[in-house]
Amino acid sequence: ILRLIWIFIKNKPNLVQTYTIHPNLICLPIAKLFFAKTLAMITGMGSLSVTKNKNLKKLVDLFYKFSFYFCDHIIFVNTNNKKYFHNNLNIKTEYTLINGAGVKKKIKCQKKNFFIQKYNLKNSFNIIFVGRIIKEKGVIDAIKIFKLLKIKNKKLIFAGGFDNSSFSEKISKKLFNYPGIIFLDHLRSTYKVFDLADLFILPSITEGMPTSLMEAINEDIPTVSYNIAGVEDIIKNDLNGVTVRIGEINKVVNKIMQINKDKKYRSNLLANSLKLKNKFDRVFIKRKILYLYDNIIKSKN
Repeated sequence: ILRLIWIFIKNKPNLVQTYTIHPNLICLPIAKLFFAKTLAMITGMGSLSVTKNKNLKKLVDLFYKFSFYFCDHIIFVNTNNKKYFHNNLNIKTEYTLINGAGVKKKIKCQKKNFFIQKYNLKNSFNIIFVGRIIKEKGVIDAIKIFKLLKIKNKKLIFAGGFDNSSFSEKISKKLFNYPGIIFLDHLRSTYKVFDLADLFILPSITEGMPTSLMEAINEDIPTVSYNIAGVEDIIKNDLNGVTVRIGEINKVVNKIMQINKDKKYRSNLLANSLKLKNKFDRVFIKRKILYLYDNIIKSKN
């Protein structure tokens, strides 16, 4: 807190935007001490949305009510979070709804994709998981689903690092010691992973607006996800992707088998997802945010 105060004294900002739970709760009141305009982006409720600790949840809700009293504008990335703040927390601050940080336009691999040769992926059915290796992201469910699939020469490729700073239950590395499972760890850029994907899987139980899902759609890859906040904003089941309720592993298995066997079903999913790409364009979202900044600064004057 003292370090934050020093930053404010040194820089004297006119406008402050915060992201994620800790800055959202701490920075907003401090910013108002220095008469700055404030925006807070709710990038999802994280593990708090699925915690069994009711007292912790009530405590954080109280912090939200206090801190957001000092917020001039909220940016939500999904309608579920917006409803929670308005209905549960009774926070009626002005808001804008956007699709997260958006994604860059599709990138084609110019160089030879060395992953294909290294892991013998040319003739296999490749399922891609992109995200932190924590329990909430559905790592265990992804592995269970993969084991049940009756597809010859199948691969499950994990691109993501272990998050030791998370409050989530830790995942054992032993889970990845199974035929066909490939663990790539954290990658700076994921476009080469998407370049070799036949299917993207998102069995996460909590999200804001999943960037990896938007990237998969942007790269023309069929997607299978749990129907959660963020996902339900953009995916309509059997129209532009597949969604099932959390834990319905057998339904996921059946849908993946259908995508693998039925080329018409697969092509329809991809054709219907084309309309989403403009909504995800990072350039469009940046312009929207800058326009919001301008209006808030003008309102101060």
